Amino acid sequence: MHPFLALAAVVGGFSEAPTPTAVPQPPEAAFAIDSSGWLTIRLTDGGRPVPGASVRCLVGTHVYAEGETDDNGGGSFPKPTSGTCQMVFDMGKGLAAPIPLTFIDKTRVVPTSAAVRDGSLACCRPSAVPPTAADPPRPAPTPAPVWPLSLAGLGIGVAVSALTLLAIRRYSRPPASST
Repeated sequence: MHPFLALAAVVGGFSEAPTPTAVPQPPEAAFAIDSSGWLTIRLTDGGRPVPGASVRCLVGTHVYAEGETDDNGGGSFPKPTSGTCQMVFDMGKGLAAPIPLTFIDKTRVVPTSAAVRDGSLACCRPSAVPPTAADPPRPAPTPAPVWPLSLAGLGIGVAVSALTLLAIRRYSRPPASST
């Protein structure tokens, strides 16, 4: 070891850079439109073909085509006329996340390749859905205040009493004498 590196190791805790670890790459699907207008698929994992994988082409919710990849990880079927579709693969570890495809004119498809998340990765499996909490209880309705009704009743009572007294007074006077 170089003397400066030895000194740095002692003084500053210098260590050699860690060896990077390879991150496994997910399988990949390649898409193309061949000269006869068919959609061709090639499924690889680490550059090696994936034979026998289940392939399903969905147009909306309808299964347009389905089958398995051949020994070279490939397959083909007539291109959907809808302009879009979704490809779903199953390599034995669970359904992959759908890959949306868009057809541009009669000769191109976008994307030309995409990672296939095979259902074994944490990002692609649905987690347990926690139970939904019931709606919180609604508070009991607050009763209407009583005082406005009481005040109205009192007002009506006073008015009726006043009218009654006026009527009694008017009709209970002795007739005027005509002397």
